[in-house]
Amino acid sequence: MWWSRKKDSGNTDSLDDRIRKQGLERVGDRIKASARDCIRLKAYAANEEAIPLGATKLGGWPDLPDTTEWPGGSAMPMSFIAQINTSDLPDFDGKSDLPADALLSFFYDIATSPRGYHPRDRGAWKVLAIPFGTPLGRRETRGVAPIKPCVFTTRKDLSLPDPASDEVGTWQMDEYEQSDYVALYEALMPKHAAIGANHQLLGYASTIQGDMHILCQLASQGVYWKTVAGPSLFEEEWRPMREAAEEWRLLLQVDSDRNALLDIDGGRIYFYIRDSALKARTFDELWVVTQIRGGSPLP
Repeated sequence: MWWSRKKDSGNTDSLDDRIRKQGLERVGDRIKASARDCIRLKAYAANEEAIPLGATKLGGWPDLPDTTEWPGGSAMPMSFIAQINTSDLPDFDGKSDLPADALLSFFYDIATSPRGYHPRDRGAWKVLAIPFGTPLGRRETRGVAPIKPCVFTTRKDLSLPDPASDEVGTWQMDEYEQSDYVALYEALMPKHAAIGANHQLLGYASTIQGDMHILCQLASQGVYWKTVAGPSLFEEEWRPMREAAEEWRLLLQVDSDRNALLDIDGGRIYFYIRDSALKARTFDELWVVTQIRGGSPLP
């Protein structure tokens, strides 16, 4: 496997090495086939005036064309979350799925903070893809307090599917392998409890309250998850819904972050998109879910 990460000791272990050391050779090919590149983002507080137009950043005010209406309109404007300059990203598998030389701007209704578990939450988020060459200006609006501006640094990394995900469930691991995979996952992914350490573009989400693929599919199709939760979801009539859920993938996750004074109940905002929509550069096929720390009941 091409990928490797330096350990604290200074040694370098490839994913193959780690799989072998964890005793996961039986499912090693499944793990390697499922692994996905991602971009880890780290936020550092900065003065808005010092951040160039079109730069990759968290918070502050967005850089928008004069002709672009602020998402949510003037009556209920959404909060600007982040923008990603795709030309700033290092090379990684999956980069070609993003629009080249574009500014991706992410908005979310922080004022009401819908969790995304219910179909009625639709319309509380927006992602804009602005082609380079479009004149930009740093835009402000009334009725919304900006997140404290931060610059994002970018780093290529590897991500693995969540141990509790449906995908990992298909590997049919025994209890010892399951425990070993959790150890592998936790060694490679950012620390679960580290606030501000889990901003990420593409790859697999670092979840707090479970896998979100089927949730995105259900809610986006007008189905509230509690109406089919449990064994009934695995009945034959729901097979098309389960299969369609596999097309959803993480676009961006934004963590609560002290540098930005951003607190989503200690949790994260996850922007999900259909794979076909991403490759078609169509950002209307999105669903957003927030997950929070502390074991609060799901809505």
